[in-house]
Amino acid sequence: MAGPMGLFLELGLFICPELCRLGYAFMLTLCVVSINHLLFVSVDRFLLIATPLRYITLVTQKRAFVFIGVCWGYSMAVSFIFMFAMEPKPDLDPDERFPMCRAEKLFPLWFITYLTILHFLLPFIIMVVLYTAIFVMARRQQQAIKSSFRLNGVNAEGMSVGHRAKLRAARLLALPCGYFHLSWGPWFITILWAVANGNIVDPHYVERLVQALAILNSFGNPGLVRRQSAVTRARHAGQTVWFVQKGFLFGRKRNKCILETAALVCRQPTLTTSTV
Repeated sequence: MAGPMGLFLELGLFICPELCRLGYAFMLTLCVVSINHLLFVSVDRFLLIATPLRYITLVTQKRAFVFIGVCWGYSMAVSFIFMFAMEPKPDLDPDERFPMCRAEKLFPLWFITYLTILHFLLPFIIMVVLYTAIFVMARRQQQAIKSSFRLNGVNAEGMSVGHRAKLRAARLLALPCGYFHLSWGPWFITILWAVANGNIVDPHYVERLVQALAILNSFGNPGLVRRQSAVTRARHAGQTVWFVQKGFLFGRKRNKCILETAALVCRQPTLTTSTV
């Protein structure tokens, strides 16, 4: 939604400055929410890989709703409070019926710098660190399991295939984050440059290309996130149950208890949402 909203803003179909600010407030809310959600997804995947047996107790439905609510509340506060507390000077002509609503005329330099660093660069760095850690942990687990199976004279080919699937799933999960930052990164850079220099981006087609990238992200990223979320949960859940069934993780007696507990949780989903 942020991409089409941004296109509507750039077309400048606004009668008064208040509508201009309101439109940008909605767009910034959606953009900040998207970035924060991608950050939460990366944390969720990190916990899924790092602590598979504790995942269902760490990531509960209640906690997920709390994080989503905090994400939306913070994003709306950042967008609306700052937007209407500032004194923007949009490029308006009293003689025009549909004045232009320009971001470089609306945002001060400090606000764009704040958005770029805190809501773009910092989440991007954190996501890179988390996905790198996921790859490293998966590689180490693969090598450890292969070594253990070789010592016991067991064929580890099935385990190798499972871990290759885990690595492939982790790479696929990193695609939405990379796609988002490649799409919105040029927009943040061009707006920051325009605000710092007090003019629009020249040549003009560069600005339009940057806007097109942001719009395409709004159509592609939601589908990537939804698909890869379902695939990764299914694959990793199946691998974890396989480890437990084979008695590889903790011994057969304790693993039997784990499987019975997992089955109970699956039959009674409310148990996973009662603990915070």
